[in-house]
Amino acid sequence: MRCACPFCGEFMPQSRSRDACVCPDCGYVCAACVSRNTPLSVDEIRLLARDKAFEQTEPADFTDQA
Repeated sequence: MRCACPFCGEFMPQSRSRDACVCPDCGYVCAACVSRNTPLSVDEIRLLARDKAFEQTEPADFTDQA
């Protein structure tokens, strides 16, 4: 699956080191489509898209972490 980051719109490739996709631009991590190790059907993806748990929120500001 190819996903766009819900915060900045960049393509989120799957990480080689973990079972999740990572945005190379803002660092957002998402495992919605890969966490079960099975592909999701189009209907399952549409249900996830309507799920409030995956609703877009403001991204955390990682620039101020020391």
